Amino acid sequence: MLRRLVRGAMKSVNVRRVLADGAYDSRENFNFLSQSGIKPVIRVRINSVARSMGCPYRRDAVLEQRALGPRAWSKVHRFGFSGC
Repeated sequence: MLRRLVRGAMKSVNVRRVLADGAYDSRENFNFLSQSGIKPVIRVRINSVARSMGCPYRRDAVLEQRALGPRAWSKVHRFGFSGC
C-alpha cells in the first residue's frame, strides 16, 4: 500500500520524506523509499532487531530509535509533533 500512496503523491509533489507508523515497518518499505531518494521516517516495532537482513536503512532506523528513545526520536523527526 505504501508504494501506491507514495507513487501517487510523486505525480504532483516532490516527496522528500515519508512519516509512517509501525504498520509500515518492513524491509520492503524502507528499501523502496531509500532507493527512490526518499528519507524513510518510520517508527519501528518495539521488539525490532538491528540485523540488516538486506535492509541497512531499517537497521539504521532501529539503532537510531533505540539510542534516542521514542520521545526524543519523535521530537527530532517531528513525528506526531503538534508544535504546541
